[in-house]
Amino acid sequence: EAAGTMRKLGCNADLAGVLHDFGYLLVLNGKNDLAVEIYKEALEIRNSLFGKNHPDTAKTLGGLAQAYNVLGERRHTISLHRQELAILQRHYRESHPDVIMAMSHLASALMWGDVTESEKLFERVLALKRRHLGEDHPEVAWTLYEMSFLNVQRGNYERAETIAREVLAMRDKGLNPEHAAIGSVLMSLARSLLGQGKPGEAKLAVEECLRFRTKTHRAD
Repeated sequence: EAAGTMRKLGCNADLAGVLHDFGYLLVLNGKNDLAVEIYKEALEIRNSLFGKNHPDTAKTLGGLAQAYNVLGERRHTISLHRQELAILQRHYRESHPDVIMAMSHLASALMWGDVTESEKLFERVLALKRRHLGEDHPEVAWTLYEMSFLNVQRGNYERAETIAREVLAMRDKGLNPEHAAIGSVLMSLARSLLGQGKPGEAKLAVEECLRFRTKTHRAD
């Protein structure tokens, strides 16, 4: 009903922005099928107003990709993130935050497809974030976690462990000990240790992860 009301307002840039934001809220609330439809409407308007190679169009392609990702539609997710990244690269330098984010989203989507390309993209994202944000920035920690997770998926357990411990060491350099990457990387560490035949150490990592999640949930 809300979407129908907005459609009656006409085809304009403000409407496209409202639809885009509405799609984002729908994803946050788990209404992903509806989010896909709303994002498609926003995309149609932005294509009509700005053309297919405008940064705002790319933004909506990215939102649509995220909605498809939650639905498990990997092929659509990857294709849309590729389009998003290609458009942004035409407009901005590689160091632009939107380009780095799109590159990161594509790398994440490719974890379930072309893992070799995924790893190359993550390495590039990591280098860009370190250069422009600093070695110990929270965004660096999150990319390192994703790289650790990817290496677990590939069976590169020693490499995954090394990266995971690098994230944990960042706590001593100012990273918020309650940052979301910490809990996630502890599980990645546990899986990497288990893969190396170290169940005792893996159990310790799981226990630390449980303590972390209990503490952060209480804070919430």
